[in-house]
Amino acid sequence: EEEEEEEEEKEEAAVEETEEKFLTKEESSELGPLEALLKECEQSPENVKTVSDEIKKAKDPNSKKNSLTIEKIGEGTYGEAYMCDNVVLKVVPISDEKKETSANTKRGKENVENGAEEKEGEEEYPQMVASEIRAEVAVAKRLTKLQPHLVAPKAKNVTDGFVPLDRVAICKGPYDKLLLKAWESFDFRKVSENENPSMWPKDQLYVVFSTRNGGIDLENFNLHDCKEAFSVLLQITVALAVAEEACGFEHRDLHWGNVLCKRDKVDLENDSTRKARLNGVDVTLDTYGVTASIIDFTLSRVEIKDESDVVFCDLSLDPELFEGPEDDAQSETYRRMRKALNNQWGASCPQTNAFWLHYLADTLLTKKEFKMSPNQKQSLGKFRMNCLQYECAADAIWDPLFAGMWSSGRK
Repeated sequence: EEEEEEEEEKEEAAVEETEEKFLTKEESSELGPLEALLKECEQSPENVKTVSDEIKKAKDPNSKKNSLTIEKIGEGTYGEAYMCDNVVLKVVPISDEKKETSANTKRGKENVENGAEEKEGEEEYPQMVASEIRAEVAVAKRLTKLQPHLVAPKAKNVTDGFVPLDRVAICKGPYDKLLLKAWESFDFRKVSENENPSMWPKDQLYVVFSTRNGGIDLENFNLHDCKEAFSVLLQITVALAVAEEACGFEHRDLHWGNVLCKRDKVDLENDSTRKARLNGVDVTLDTYGVTASIIDFTLSRVEIKDESDVVFCDLSLDPELFEGPEDDAQSETYRRMRKALNNQWGASCPQTNAFWLHYLADTLLTKKEFKMSPNQKQSLGKFRMNCLQYECAADAIWDPLFAGMWSSGRK
């Protein structure tokens, strides 16, 4: 116990020292990107706390337990995702812009699975820089504003199809011990592809995203039949269409790990429908008891105010992303996007959303198992092909696959 107390005192001292360093006037004048990130997070330098402090805010106030239940639930190249009670925390180590020596070339473990090889001399464990993570924060905040409880009563575009951002904060200091235990437990069970976070320095900067629990990713979710599968596709399609119309949104990385699904209680009081509004038209969708939502906006594009105020990730700096196998649907989708955009990633091209709907349809056909008749399988196959011709997600709503699954009426 004495050793643990001594170690905690050392960590607290390190935190105090690094917080003081962060707040010096000389350094703050050089940290333009970090200052911009602080502003995006609506946070002052004085409020930069530790990851441990941020975790305490995740505790369910209605819980009778004295301690948090923490479990690591996922990972990407740039961060780790944890379930804390019923709150999801995404913890992303970041670096100052001026410390970045080369382009970040890996965009998640899916690239490793797709056969992309690591080049000699490449940074093995890259960090996002402040400007990159600021873009992700801005996209998440903009999409959260489309939530039904946050929009104006007569708003033309409304959707709850994106997992909303409840809170985001910059933190500094050592990695939290409870998170480390959860990380090691995950690594023992599944073998993590990331380095143990204990390797990060005591003065490391992090961005911590706090969101609601959107469910299980599509890769691991058990679909019972084609009604559920087609409904998941429809819900994702409508969410993309609403965001396209509202803010020029393109996800640009909508693989099956970024679609979350959960089963809803369906009874006399809770029907199996979901509502959205697209360009002033109310849309009611059949969910068949499964709710689907979209997460992870690291590579996304969005217009914050108008077309002159665009946030995006420049994937031209990430050539390895496009080097996956030719017969892999996800790798082909990245290449289709690059061709459609002519490698100009700030441009608007909502067809990229249709490309990802093609990918999701292909994934349902080739990687998921559920009850489906030959005719239903044929319809899904036609949808997959049609998505390559659609100019945006909104076009896909009218596909014959979704006939009878939604209704509309002008607000």
